[in-house]
Amino acid sequence: MSAGPLKRPLGFYNLCLQTECLDETVSFYRELGFVATGEDAPGLRVSLAQGADVLTFMTFLEGDVINFRGAHIHKLMTELRRGGVRVTGYNIRADQQPLAVDDAGVPLPENECGHFTVYDPDGHELFFNTHPWERTPFEAAMGAGPRAPGGVVYCVHVADLAASQAFYETLGLRVAPDAGGAWVTPHARHEAIHFALRLRAGASAGPTLVLQWEAEDDRVPEPAGFVARGDGRWVGKDPDGRVLELAPTIGQ
Repeated sequence: MSAGPLKRPLGFYNLCLQTECLDETVSFYRELGFVATGEDAPGLRVSLAQGADVLTFMTFLEGDVINFRGAHIHKLMTELRRGGVRVTGYNIRADQQPLAVDDAGVPLPENECGHFTVYDPDGHELFFNTHPWERTPFEAAMGAGPRAPGGVVYCVHVADLAASQAFYETLGLRVAPDAGGAWVTPHARHEAIHFALRLRAGASAGPTLVLQWEAEDDRVPEPAGFVARGDGRWVGKDPDGRVLELAPTIGQ
């Protein structure tokens, strides 16, 4: 990594989660307070939201994906490569997301759409994609001020915490280490985007979702099949076997 942290916004963040039982999984998260966004493809994809946080459940994914949408794809890709980040799959399906280019083949700024993929040091996939109709809303939202904090934290376990911290810092994200790992959030200059990604040091079978449960008495009710951890949180699994933590406050 040689060119310093990226200063360009990555796009709006959401989580694309693999599911083998779409209807059951969607019903499970709706019972936890998530609501449909209307961006559905029957039998293939359903998006649910909790405040500003969006979870998109897909039957055709091979694994969970951290997704960023709306940014200038070609400029973003160019800057990431300049920073030493390996980019793969750039417009591998260009027929679905065509770029508008000039006579020299340079993407036109008003339609810098397309997609590419980046993997962090532990192989977690970050997928950047922007459709033509997302460009203008993204630019408008970026100038509209801060978004409200969300209540979903995506926790991934990393083998080399220092290497992962350096990677996410190169993406222009703010990394705050603590005793158990590090928090990754958007930089203050990109306050229109809000999310929390948690790096946990050590091996794990897979990622964990931490959901903030708003309770007046600062306790979370016991969901069926969940076990109390003793610190005010409950731990269990969703229908796809994904580890899920419910907490009155977002924590480690």
